[in-house]
Amino acid sequence: MNFGIAGDRVEHVRWRVQHGELDGFQPQLIVLFIGTNNLGEARDGVRSKNRPPEIVAGIGALVRDIWERQPSARLVLMALRPIVEEALRPGANE
Repeated sequence: MNFGIAGDRVEHVRWRVQHGELDGFQPQLIVLFIGTNNLGEARDGVRSKNRPPEIVAGIGALVRDIWERQPSARLVLMALRPIVEEALRPGANE
């Protein structure tokens, strides 16, 4: 199952996990690839980028949330992909 949504930030995934996204099934493996979108300005122009310590803290909290709900699943945490600031400008990827 793929629960990824384009533009997701750590706080979005955390909210969904806390509100039942991982309930009702028992995965053997969870691959978590999140945090890149927290590095740059949000497309809505409202949310700003987070500093690396904030991203690390958010991912740590998300991992704890996942383990609380799926304690028997193996969790693979992927590294953040490097980004180019120009790619984050509104309209750059259109």
